[in-house]
Amino acid sequence: MIKQIIQIIIKNLTHRKLRTYLTILGIIIGVTALISLMTLGQGLEDGLTKQFDKFGIRRIFIASKTTESFGPPSGIGTITKDDVKTLEKLPFLEFVQPMYRDSAEIDYNHKKEVMRIFGLDTENVRQFLEEVGRELEEGRYLEEGDSHIAIIGYELAKNYFDKEIPLKGSIDIDGQKFRIIGILKEEGSRENDMAIMIPIDDLRLLKNKPEAITAMTAQVVKGYNIDEAATKIERALKRERNDENFIVTNPKQIKEQAGMILGAVRWVVSAIAAISLLVGGFDRVWSNGIYRRNDRNIDRPCNLFCCWRNNKPVWNCKNRPQHKLLAHNIWNYIFILPWSNIRNISGNTRIKIKAS
Repeated sequence: MIKQIIQIIIKNLTHRKLRTYLTILGIIIGVTALISLMTLGQGLEDGLTKQFDKFGIRRIFIASKTTESFGPPSGIGTITKDDVKTLEKLPFLEFVQPMYRDSAEIDYNHKKEVMRIFGLDTENVRQFLEEVGRELEEGRYLEEGDSHIAIIGYELAKNYFDKEIPLKGSIDIDGQKFRIIGILKEEGSRENDMAIMIPIDDLRLLKNKPEAITAMTAQVVKGYNIDEAATKIERALKRERNDENFIVTNPKQIKEQAGMILGAVRWVVSAIAAISLLVGGFDRVWSNGIYRRNDRNIDRPCNLFCCWRNNKPVWNCKNRPQHKLLAHNIWNYIFILPWSNIRNISGNTRIKIKAS
């Protein structure tokens, strides 16, 4: 029986070579596209999970509602030093890290580039960076009382300029010299590997903005509920500021946003898979049907809208709604004919096709 099935398969494949080649090509393209999209979706999920882990499970991000995108924004927002002091009074926070980010001209080895600069409060820099896995390749972190020194990313130090920036070397930022006291380990992210971090007070002086803060992060003590902490932070800021021109984001919210993105990707992949199945089914329905006549298998064309009478296709279908014809033919070709043909090989059983 298996030998006969294989012979029939080979005969059918070689009977219409062009159609066979096109069908095989369509299957290959469809399966490849489906696997590629599934791999893309899995890669996106892994990447978002990795970024979520880097954000820190105990960190809460506070920024102005005018923030351009997630992460510390550029320019001055509406976060103030008073907001930092408000959060520092809350007992369930280990520390509060204010940040100021702005653009500045970097000059090294006679090459000038405009880059983003991060200004950080030097009091908790080590704890702040280690919490998100930002480790040093060499050197040390910023410390309280430091001035005109910088930590830079691996790519910026090693490969960006024609000449490597060494530890204890210096670069010019808006015309002022900053000594390099730390180089971060390579991460593979251009934004992180090109980072420049200096004391927040130095950046404020460079930009003549003594009160500038674009965002801040708050570290919650271990064991404290992150949702409750976010709620209390929001209430405290509303009470002190008397406005709601800020946004508080915790890791759970970031994870939910990532889940929405992944859900959309999975929906697209599922839709493509469904379309592939429909196309495959319609190809079988629209193309040749095999039916029994005089105990011999004979190829006869029958498209989506032909009728079946006594196991034969009838083209003159009067008083038959086309949606019913379509449903009957899909049922006959996809579910009845394949099983009937296999039974005929071994038992010489006559095909019985559901009449439309």
